[in-house]
Amino acid sequence: MATSTTERRITTELSPITTRQLTLDPKFAAAYSGRANAYHGKKDYDRAIADYDKAITLDPKLVAAYGGRGLLYRAKGDYGPSHRRLRQGDYARS
Repeated sequence: MATSTTERRITTELSPITTRQLTLDPKFAAAYSGRANAYHGKKDYDRAIADYDKAITLDPKLVAAYGGRGLLYRAKGDYGPSHRRLRQGDYARS
């Protein structure tokens, strides 16, 4: 996900920032999604999926979380769940 030095630095710094946000507001779905993006950039796929799942639980219409989760399954080589998760994001839009 993160490729350039700047992108890697931003990704590394994002996780503690979103964790602080979640300390202040544990129901902030977008913060879970943001922290999942940071974990994805660090290739910490299991934590990223857990955060995407939490974001979706809190806000079932948060399409970015479905997309991110689907891409993570794809990155892990698990193409069945990847396709299903990406399709769930399509349904969340409606």
